[in-house]
Amino acid sequence: MIANLLPTDSKHKLGGSVEVNSINSQDKEIVWSNIVSYVDQIDRLHGYLTVKETLTFAFDCCYGGTHSGPFTPVGDPDVDKLRKELDDDGWLVDVIMRGVGLKRVEDTFVGNDKVRGVSGGEKKRVTVAEMMCTRSYVECFDEISTGKSAFIVLFCELVCLKKPLMFDCFIWSLFVYI
Repeated sequence: MIANLLPTDSKHKLGGSVEVNSINSQDKEIVWSNIVSYVDQIDRLHGYLTVKETLTFAFDCCYGGTHSGPFTPVGDPDVDKLRKELDDDGWLVDVIMRGVGLKRVEDTFVGNDKVRGVSGGEKKRVTVAEMMCTRSYVECFDEISTGKSAFIVLFCELVCLKKPLMFDCFIWSLFVYI
């Protein structure tokens, strides 16, 4: 309903509404693609980027390269100092890499059919970590663990990790087939 992709015709009618914090999904002032993210079961990554470059690129695109958010106080010297330290250290990307177990391969190419890179399981974790580096509040994951039951345990731990990191409320939706 949020994407308005469901077909309707004379035999099929769509009813109801989707609201997030009392904001209707039909509200044209809200850019829903900035709020909701979707991770497909197919890894769509650039093979010639390293793991760290991939995650940093996602962070830079979605956060503008800074750890300050829409509700970060402006003009507070303590907050500015902390934000600068976080920015200089690449804190969020580093914490997510450690959380998904990618820190040891941070300088390895992601890889594709032309260049050797990380393993298949690590590539899946890069895909998940890439989405975690965005500022989305609703994250939907489609079959992220097919055949990787140990990854589910890690993933559930990450759910608990991200909420305190981002100081906001998150909704996680998992479509898992083992």
